[in-house]
Amino acid sequence: MTPGLPVLRRIVRVQEAGLLAALGRAENAEALYARTWAEGARFAVGLDAYGALLERGGAREQALALYDSFLAEQPDNPTINVARSRLLSGRPPPPVTPAKGLARVYFALGSAIAAQGDASDAVAYLQMALRLDPELLAARAALGDALAMSGRQRDALAIYAGVPATSPYAAMTRADMAYLLQQQGRAGDAIDLLDAAYAATGARRVLLAKGDVLRAERRYAEAEAVFDQAMRTGSAQEARADWRLYFARGALRERTGRWQEAEADLKRALELSPDQPDVAN
Repeated sequence: MTPGLPVLRRIVRVQEAGLLAALGRAENAEALYARTWAEGARFAVGLDAYGALLERGGAREQALALYDSFLAEQPDNPTINVARSRLLSGRPPPPVTPAKGLARVYFALGSAIAAQGDASDAVAYLQMALRLDPELLAARAALGDALAMSGRQRDALAIYAGVPATSPYAAMTRADMAYLLQQQGRAGDAIDLLDAAYAATGARRVLLAKGDVLRAERRYAEAEAVFDQAMRTGSAQEARADWRLYFARGALRERTGRWQEAEADLKRALELSPDQPDVAN
């Protein structure tokens, strides 16, 4: 399956903007990036290149505003969080070689195909992206997801495990690993993995995954305590995504027959994210 035309058009424009930047046509590249962003393109791998272009042109405040705008919608995105932290530290954007640029093309196509539900076709694109740029950890995480969706759980676990524990993608991939381990009947291993990941990262995402695993194992009191902890943890940006926690805790309370508390949590989730179909249902 190929990506739908609107998505494909945005992918092409982002890659075209990258090529223009590489050719030294920064003004043209910036205009194309801005147009694609305005049309709704929300590709973290691509937006970081747009921000890097702004930084190199001296528009650091504009780049920071761009990163913040993206993170307001996706608070725990590792790619943009890394770019933002790097900018604030004063370090320049890393160079993009031809191989790395081509890796981003394969990554974008693979991710778009996977998003449309055809994970098995996405695998080859994502493998090629990693072959071209082994440091593109976004592609490694996406490849693990595609393999898991294709029923290749063992391969997915191996790919996820290749993400270093110190990586910005560690919390995401350890959470995904835990879900797979729980599905294999290895809930104890999943919880041990998440405890280690939380000790290393302090990430809210890890707590949410632990609560989900405990809830799936019918360990409801423990799960609720973890969700409560997650609500008290993290940055202000992460707090804006709290609908997931209220939704998870509300579903747990509904499962245990605590209807009034469940209703309050689900209403709060709806207030925080009225466009989420799961919450609306």
